Amino acid sequence: MPLMYTFCTWLPLRLGTIIVGLISIIQSIIIEMVCILSLSMTDTISREINKMLHSNNMIYTTEIFKAIEKDPRNYITNIMIYFLLHTVSCIALIYGSFKRSIILILPYIILEFIRLFIIIISVITSMILIKMNVLDFLFLILISVIGVFLLQILIYLWCCPLSLVQCLILDKKLLVSHSREAFESNNSALPKTAVNIQDVVYDPLSDHYGWRPFKPSYSYPYENMPQYEY
Repeated sequence: MPLMYTFCTWLPLRLGTIIVGLISIIQSIIIEMVCILSLSMTDTISREINKMLHSNNMIYTTEIFKAIEKDPRNYITNIMIYFLLHTVSCIALIYGSFKRSIILILPYIILEFIRLFIIIISVITSMILIKMNVLDFLFLILISVIGVFLLQILIYLWCCPLSLVQCLILDKKLLVSHSREAFESNNSALPKTAVNIQDVVYDPLSDHYGWRPFKPSYSYPYENMPQYEY
C-alpha cells in the first residue's frame, strides 16, 4: 500500500519526485560547499571542539567529539564523499522518475534513509545535550520544535519517491495479474491439443504468448492473430 498517491495534495508523484530530487541536489551542493570551506578551517574546528568538551557535559558523545577533534579533515572528507554520492543518486532519481525505473530511484531512497536516521539521532542527542548544559527550557522547547518540524519536512520529502516505487511495483503486479487473466481466458477458448505445458512461454510483460519451438514472425497484437503458433 503506497504511503501517498499525490505530492502536496495536487501534484502527481512523478512530478513530486522530480521536485524532491531538485531540492535534494540543492541541499547536497550547499553541504558540499560548507565542507570545502571547512577543510581550510580544521585547526579552528579542533579548538572549538576542545573548548566545548571542557566546558560542557557531553555525556556519551564525548568519545565521538574527541575522535573528530583529532582528525576533523577525515570526517569532513567522508561527509563530502557521502554527499557526492547523494548528488549522483538525486540525478538518478530525477531520471528514474521520468523513465519509471525503480532501480534508479532506490539508491536515493537508501542514502536518504541513512541521512534521515543520522539526523534523527543528532536531533535527539542535541536536545539531551541542551537539557544537560543549558538551563533554559524555553530554548530547549524552541530547538525541539524546530528540529521536529524540519524532520517532518525531510521525512515527507523522502516518502514521495518511496511512494512512487510502491506505486510502480503495484502497477507491475496489476499488469501481471491482468496479463495472466487474459492468458487464462484465451487459453480456455483454444482447442485441446497435445502440447507439452513446459513448452508454453508465458511472458506477462509482452503481448505474445507462444510455443517455445517456434518464434513468432510478427509483433503481437494484431487483429485475428493467434496467441499460439504450432
